[in-house]
Amino acid sequence: MNENEVRISGLMGVLGEGLATRRAFGAGLAGLAVAAGLTRLDLEDAAAKKRKNKNKNKRRGKRGRGDGGGGDDDGGGGNVDSCGNRCGAGQACVDGLCVTAFGEGGAGEGQFDRPTGISLSTNQEDIFVVDTGNGRIKLLNGNLFFLKHLGKAGGDDGEFRDPEGVAVDIDRNVVVADTGNNRIQVVDRDGDFLRGFGQAGSGNGQFNRPVAVTVDRDGNIYVVDQGNNRVQIFTADGAFLKAVGRGGAAVGELNAPTGILAFNPNNFLVVDTGNNRVQQFLIAGATD
Repeated sequence: MNENEVRISGLMGVLGEGLATRRAFGAGLAGLAVAAGLTRLDLEDAAAKKRKNKNKNKRRGKRGRGDGGGGDDDGGGGNVDSCGNRCGAGQACVDGLCVTAFGEGGAGEGQFDRPTGISLSTNQEDIFVVDTGNGRIKLLNGNLFFLKHLGKAGGDDGEFRDPEGVAVDIDRNVVVADTGNNRIQVVDRDGDFLRGFGQAGSGNGQFNRPVAVTVDRDGNIYVVDQGNNRVQIFTADGAFLKAVGRGGAAVGELNAPTGILAFNPNNFLVVDTGNNRVQQFLIAGATD
């Protein structure tokens, strides 16, 4: 300790002896300071150091408790969550992940009625969500901010009835499984109708509840035709190419399929929901 610190330490001991001791000096705190040869600035500096040490001990105590890392940073070195307090405003830390939630029940811009499908644009900047009960596609940006609605409930071109699936093609157009209208519609990013194909039935190019859709790297469109227990494949313009699968439980047969992922016409995967399995369809002899 330097000379002032020794004097301050001695002074604090004197102050701690109570009122009787202070009366004995007869000058209160000011008198003690003078008696010790200290200035007011010396006393203020000592008090500041004492508060700093007290806060440091508090912070050490908090870190030592170990509450599982789920607390929020209090700005003073308090609890550190499992995300390292790196989540942004409006985000929650859940199991080491920064989570943002968007939406609630309803029909407004930030609301959904049974959202069922989602797709990302080829440039990974736009997110398209199927708002099934509201008969529309909701377009969000990468930060989950609402941009616009594509379509509305109905049966005309550019309108949807209980849609369930969505995909983005190689031209960044939006392909929608218009489930309730038993058809596929293609609209642009603004929601303007481009083309559509399909109608109710079981023949080639006909659908019984198309519930999912995807596009391969060549632009071909794959549709999960759930009610007919098959997948139908079309060109980008909607021309029929082939149908794959039929109802049943054997390998290659489908039971109420719900999802699909296509790499190219030679290789695609189907979620065979009713049979509790996933099936890969690979053309014999294909190399990719």
